[in-house]
Amino acid sequence: MCLVGIAWRVHPRYPLIILANREEFHVRPTAPAAWWPEAPGVLGGRDLVNGGSWFAVNRSGRVALVINHATSRNPQQPSLSRGGLVREWLTEDHEPSAFLDTVQGREHRYAGFSLVIGDLAGLQGLVSPAGPAFHRWTVPAGITTLSNCAPETPWPKVGWLKASLAELTRANALTEESLFELLNHRDPVARPDAAPSPWRTTPGLRPFVVNNRYGTRSSTVLMIDDGNGALFAERGFDPQGLQISEFCTLFPVVPAVTLPGF
Repeated sequence: MCLVGIAWRVHPRYPLIILANREEFHVRPTAPAAWWPEAPGVLGGRDLVNGGSWFAVNRSGRVALVINHATSRNPQQPSLSRGGLVREWLTEDHEPSAFLDTVQGREHRYAGFSLVIGDLAGLQGLVSPAGPAFHRWTVPAGITTLSNCAPETPWPKVGWLKASLAELTRANALTEESLFELLNHRDPVARPDAAPSPWRTTPGLRPFVVNNRYGTRSSTVLMIDDGNGALFAERGFDPQGLQISEFCTLFPVVPAVTLPGF
């Protein structure tokens, strides 16, 4: 199960911090994080089956991430790639609300997902199919954590990451490495008998999942500072949980400017 933490306007130096673990089948072809050749301003990992991404950013500070939804549905045919939503947001010129309107109009063609898009002005989300409390939502200032469930679902590792990230920011001890340490937490964060059913399984209890078939494929950290400098780092892992790749880059964020009358 994937895990995402967002610290939005919490840290005095870094107004936007996102950290994410991607869980996926190890046999699924994947390209590690890099600048995309066909879209040079976009940075992120790639799903080589459908050409989309799970978490990526562009040079203007636009960001998008998508998580498969555990309450998934069988979409009407032909189905669309959820990773294509990340690609579409980062390579086309959409206003956030209009983009989510468009996605909502065709959401029946996707399997279930949670999507977050935005830029340095703000972040918005869409949960599909809608949970009991969320469908469209604005990411509030503070700490938000997500997994393969509606945002209000009390999975143990979601609550653990929220508390751990809040403590890290309060202690002013936040670094790239400290964020990776959170993502690399491999022990259960609750006893199975103490966790509410059905979240007693290993994926619901462990932030980092080691499994020969389906487990944590990559950990990614994005930090954008108050001077519009961005750090994007990714570490890749094999089925045994051993690190097999590392990517890290710094780049300036240059927000897009909309001219009057356009």
